[in-house]
Amino acid sequence: MNAPVIGAEAGYAGAGSWSMATSWRYQKSDRHFRGSDEREERQAEGSEVINRIHMLELAFTKTFSDRWSLTFGIPYFMMERSNALRDPSLPPNQFGNAPVVARTKTQARGIGDITVVPRWWAFDPPAHPNSNLALGFGVKLPTGENNVQDTRQVRVDTPGTTAEPFAVENVVQTVDQSIQPGDGGFGIILDLQGFIRFGRNKGAAYLTGTYLINPSNTNGVATYRGNNSSLLPGAPGSEAIMSVPDQYLYRVGATWFPTSKLGLSLGGRREGVAVHDLIGDSNGFRRPGYAISVEPGMTYTAGPHTFSLLVPIAAYRNRRRSVPDLEVPPRHGDAAFADYVIIFGYFRRF
Repeated sequence: MNAPVIGAEAGYAGAGSWSMATSWRYQKSDRHFRGSDEREERQAEGSEVINRIHMLELAFTKTFSDRWSLTFGIPYFMMERSNALRDPSLPPNQFGNAPVVARTKTQARGIGDITVVPRWWAFDPPAHPNSNLALGFGVKLPTGENNVQDTRQVRVDTPGTTAEPFAVENVVQTVDQSIQPGDGGFGIILDLQGFIRFGRNKGAAYLTGTYLINPSNTNGVATYRGNNSSLLPGAPGSEAIMSVPDQYLYRVGATWFPTSKLGLSLGGRREGVAVHDLIGDSNGFRRPGYAISVEPGMTYTAGPHTFSLLVPIAAYRNRRRSVPDLEVPPRHGDAAFADYVIIFGYFRRF
């Protein structure tokens, strides 16, 4: 965003200028929720899924006039997923489940889906130095791989019995949707970013919102979820194929500038995956839901350089029922959420 809210010294970008922004995001997702209820037994018995996600993003913005700019965003992912393996031949644990005896890990890395977003200031910047609203309408290109495969271990069962000794074999399968670099669909990006300064430029309020419309229904990639006919493609409640879901992120908050270089912020954040897409069907496997977080942060600006740190801390998490869940009530899948996210950024204006 070319707004003078990222740091006390930063003004609007001038026509013909350009900027570069890099960011690193890390999260560890291992707290399971079904609806807003946490499934605490998952961590107690050691069966929780553990996702570790590192995302690096590089963005270039070219400013063509006082009001128009264009941003290219290129993400790169490094992700790992750890799943529990149970042994049903052993006595049940305290929760009545087969005990966890091992874990298996899969990984994925690569360039994600590239975004191209033109933005337009709703009000003339020279006449509105202390407040404005930017509107964006762009595209997401399916440049990220959506069918990454890796070797994982699976339990070997003898049909009709649970008394055999625990044994595993290595198989090559598509990794889980949550660690795929891309979703396989073209997307439409709706974007809104606004700010207003107050208190003789010692404070500022901000508002941002991004909604990704994914018109595609499914992407044709197998999930390997389920082992009976009810989960075959096209069957009611099928989760055999990955969905291409809509996603969103909304932020609102305020920043205080105690010095000409330092900014301290506090805000709220909601991000998630929609149950029903705005355009098209919403079949296939997805984990819809959202997290609401308290978002403290800070920025440090020196000339054209700005460094930022945000640490959204989850206050509420809700894994909603997907379309396949709704087709076969009372089924309600769960999802692993993070307790916090770390986002470090660097912005350079030229």
